Amino acid sequence: MIATTDAVVMNTKVHLPAFADHLGGIQKVATSMQPCSREEVLSVASSLLLGVSRARFGKKMPYSVSCYGEADGMQSELLRHLKRILVNSGGHGRFVHKDMTKNAPNVQVRNQVLESGIDILVIGSNEGYYVGRTAWIQDVDSYARRDMMKPRRDMHTGMLPPKLAQTLINLTLPEIGTQPIVWDPFCGLGVIPMEVLLMGFPVVASDINPQMQDNTQVNLDWLTKDGERVPPYSVHTIDVRHWDALPAAKDLLPNCIVTEGTLGHNFLQRPTKEDALREQQELLALYDDMFFGLSQPAAANIRAVTMTVPFHILEDGTYLRLVPDMLSSCYSYGFEPALDIASHEEVLRKAGLLETFTEEGTILYTRKQQNVGREILILRRAA
Repeated sequence: MIATTDAVVMNTKVHLPAFADHLGGIQKVATSMQPCSREEVLSVASSLLLGVSRARFGKKMPYSVSCYGEADGMQSELLRHLKRILVNSGGHGRFVHKDMTKNAPNVQVRNQVLESGIDILVIGSNEGYYVGRTAWIQDVDSYARRDMMKPRRDMHTGMLPPKLAQTLINLTLPEIGTQPIVWDPFCGLGVIPMEVLLMGFPVVASDINPQMQDNTQVNLDWLTKDGERVPPYSVHTIDVRHWDALPAAKDLLPNCIVTEGTLGHNFLQRPTKEDALREQQELLALYDDMFFGLSQPAAANIRAVTMTVPFHILEDGTYLRLVPDMLSSCYSYGFEPALDIASHEEVLRKAGLLETFTEEGTILYTRKQQNVGREILILRRAA
C-alpha cells in the first residue's frame, strides 16, 4: 500500500465501484493500477489511451488526466505526450478541459469521459508511481440534491454534510458484524437516516425536539416519494436519556447508534476558555446520562456507537476537547474506543494525516473559519 495526502493505492478483492456511491470522502476510484517508475509513466499511460482509442474504431474519444501526490505536476507533460501519441496513431481525441495545468473537473469527466473515453489516473510517491484507468467518479450532483434540495433545512442549527454522514456509518459497520439496524437519537434534519436508507439498512430516528422529529419525517418522505424501495424506518420524539421509551418493533431493534450529537452553542467568534468549559460541562452531563442508559440490560443489543461531539477552537487557536473527560463515562458504562491508531500509524504518517487523529482513537474534523469542530468518536461495547 502507498498513501499520499489525497490518494491511496491498495490491493483488494472488493470491487469498489459497485458501492463507491456510499463511501463519502472518496472522489475517484481507479482499477488495475500498474506500478512503474516516473520515467515509465508516459509509456504506461500511452498504452491505456491507445487501447481505448482502437476500441472506438476511429470515433472521436474524450479523454482526461488526473495526477495526485508526487505526480501532481505531470499533467501538462502527460497531456502533450498523449496528444502526440494519439495523432501519430491516427486516432481522434478531445480534451475535456482546456487548462492543461489542472486536473479535469470531476463533473466533466463523469459526464463526458467514463462511458465513451478514458480518464487516466496517476499517483506518485517516494515509493513509486501507479497508473490506472478511472472506473468511478463521485456523483456530486446527487450529494448536492440531498444536501440543498431537501424540503426541510435549517442553517441556524447547522446541517451535517451527507458525505460525513456516510463516513460515520461506514466507521460503524466493522463493529457490528451483522446486518446493521441503526438508531440516530439526535436525528435533527434526518441526514444520517437518509444515508442509512440509501445504503440499504433499516433505521430508527428520534429527537427530543418534536420539530426535529417532524423535519426528519418530512425529509425521509421526500427521499422515498418517487417510489424508491427502501428498508423499514420509523421516526419518534424521544429524549435520548430515556431511550427505553423507544417503541419496540421486532424488525427495528437497533444494534448500533450513528449520530451527530448535540454540538451546543454555535459560537460566532472564538470562545474564551471559560465559555467553552461552561458549554462542555452541560454536554458532559447529557452524554453521561445517555451512556448510563446504554449500560442497562434493556440496551444490551447496542454493540457500537459512532457519534460526533464538539471541540472548541479558542481565542489563541488551541483546541479544548470534550472527549478526554467524556471517555471516563464511556469506560465506566462498558464502552471503549474501537479505532486502533497505532496499527495504522505508518500509513497515516505517509499520508500526512496523523495529526488528524488523537491518542484516544478519535478523529478531528473541522473546516477553515469554524469556531466549533467535530470530534468523531467510535466506540464498541467492551468484551
